[in-house]
Amino acid sequence: MSGSLTFQKKILLVADNSSSSSALIKVLNKQGFRITFGTGSQNLQLLFENDAPDLVILDETLSDTWALEKSKDIRSNFPGPIVILSNNHTDMHHIQSLFNGADDFIAKPFNPILLLARLSTLLARFDRENRDKKNQLLFDGLTVDLSRRDVIIKGKRILLTSIEFDIFSYLAKNAGRVVSRNDVHLTLYNSEHNGYDRSIDIYISRIRQKIDDNLEEPRYLKTVRGAGYLFMGAQKDE
Repeated sequence: MSGSLTFQKKILLVADNSSSSSALIKVLNKQGFRITFGTGSQNLQLLFENDAPDLVILDETLSDTWALEKSKDIRSNFPGPIVILSNNHTDMHHIQSLFNGADDFIAKPFNPILLLARLSTLLARFDRENRDKKNQLLFDGLTVDLSRRDVIIKGKRILLTSIEFDIFSYLAKNAGRVVSRNDVHLTLYNSEHNGYDRSIDIYISRIRQKIDDNLEEPRYLKTVRGAGYLFMGAQKDE
């Protein structure tokens, strides 16, 4: 496996027995990962603050419960992948690890090539999910997926034409701000609005019908007389 696949990803390796992780550190370093090493007795919050990791490995050797407790604590503040390495091979320990926040569980001893493959897969999946989330605008009951060019309201996909999606997504990107007809026209056609063309109004009307938005009491699209349009939804964080 080529080290270039890791893209200098940062791994926080935390062990309950510092002497057991030296071989693992060498394997990870050889693949180009940047390793921060800590022990269970250290303040993990400081390790996170000093160099935020892309992935956390909990290397469990001495205890059957240490990694379970640590993964639960870490998951409350860390959204990235967590991997547990353990000598405990029981199904119950594996299940408990996943329920406590771990994304993967690998029994020791393990094949280093298998470990690297699973780490790379986890990191790639997390990167992909992150990109997808960054390309989504989330509002109360509404998702605008910029990558797939989808509008989803309360779980139902709204079938917008290409130009309707361009208008709706542009307004959604500018939620809370009045956007003029000229702004929309420039975005769609790269030209100034002539003051007479009502095509934008027609598209807005069609969008309203499709999203079931009431003109008198709109939930999302409001026409501001003499000024333009206002997307009223408040964007939500993840």
